[in-house]
This record gives sequence, structure tokens and C-alpha cells, in this order.
Amino acid sequence: MDERIRFIRIPEVIKLVGMSKSTIWARSKDGTFPAPRKIGPGVTVWVESEIQSWMKQQLEKSEG
Repeated sequence: MDERIRFIRIPEVIKLVGMSKSTIWARSKDGTFPAPRKIGPGVTVWVESEIQSWMKQQLEKSEG
């Protein structure tokens, strides 16, 4: 299985989920949004597949 991992930075996360930067950070901190990864000095990323999974969960919750 060739699963490609893609790292995305905060501007792309904002575009994907439609939330503000401060909301993303707050939810990441309280565990209600995927946690970012620090991959180098001053480089913080999210794993795109984790964001996509979170988005699917939100849809399922809203559909009842």
C-alpha cells in the first residue's frame, strides 16, 4: 500500500477547514482538532490525512 503523507502549513489548514488561525490553535491545544507536528526549528505542520479524517467526522456528526 502506497499511502503518501502530505504535510500542510497553517495557511492551507485555514483554507481547508474554514476556521481562523486562533481557533485552529485553540482546538489543537484542547484536543478537539488534530495536533500539529514540529518537524524543525520554526516549522510546524499538520498531516493532511488527519485533517481530512477530522472533517469527515464533523460531517458525520452533523448528519446525525
